[in-house]
Amino acid sequence: MTNAKTTETKATTAITIALDTPTIITLNDICAELKLDRREARLVLRMAAKDTKTFPTLAASHKPREPWAWEPSSTAYAEARKALSMPTTSTA
Repeated sequence: MTNAKTTETKATTAITIALDTPTIITLNDICAELKLDRREARLVLRMAAKDTKTFPTLAASHKPREPWAWEPSSTAYAEARKALSMPTTSTA
């Protein structure tokens, strides 16, 4: 015999936990956290994706014409953060 009130509470708790944990991290999320311009960040990631020796997983994981998005525990996400945190030289 199940209590309807107990079952409802368990379902609500599961939904709350699922909403709190991000399943995909987008470039917008990283740019907001690091206070970067999205356009420049995309440029840096495109250049990093071409550098297959330094960022092999990032290069393999990104598809052209697809948004930049990663799983939080993936190595491609770690490489993207590393590429975006590296100092860049600006010509302007």
